[in-house]
Amino acid sequence: MKHSRKKSDGKHYNLIRKLLRFQRNKKGIAAVEFAIIAPVFFFTLISIIETGLIQLSSRSMDIGVEKIGRLIRTGQINSISKAKFREELCKHVRTFISCDKLVFQVLSFDSFKKANEQKIPRLTGSGFASPQSASAYQTSGPKDIVLFRLMYKWESFTPQLKSGRFSRRYVLLSSNLFQNEPFP
Repeated sequence: MKHSRKKSDGKHYNLIRKLLRFQRNKKGIAAVEFAIIAPVFFFTLISIIETGLIQLSSRSMDIGVEKIGRLIRTGQINSISKAKFREELCKHVRTFISCDKLVFQVLSFDSFKKANEQKIPRLTGSGFASPQSASAYQTSGPKDIVLFRLMYKWESFTPQLKSGRFSRRYVLLSSNLFQNEPFP
């Protein structure tokens, strides 16, 4: 008895041969895999870098508030103007932060309770109304209670964090509440 093949079996056989040949051919697979994984990898990498910069900038602001707060607390810079205060502040806060966009508040109070009731300025659509107008500087005397806040609106450079549901603005905030020493 003769064994005969159907015509459809030949097409099926050819298709399986082509698939097996395609499976054995590894040329270009790395490029295809990289094309699939690269966008996720680079987005994650850029997000990690930006998060690090935010943390570094926040820490720089904390250090600046600590140093300037010490100068206020000891009475070394209590009689300077708002412009001179901004200059002094900019010397201590410089890492990845534009000094023009810094908003500061130095406010004096009679009690810690009144200082605690002080509200943080809110953001408008484009950020603070203006860093110069939103900033406040009051001179303080010996044993005054002083609230010193420093704020900065962080502009995200990661494209996906700028759009969609992640379009919130990041505000870095550093503050210090203290009582001045009895300086002369």
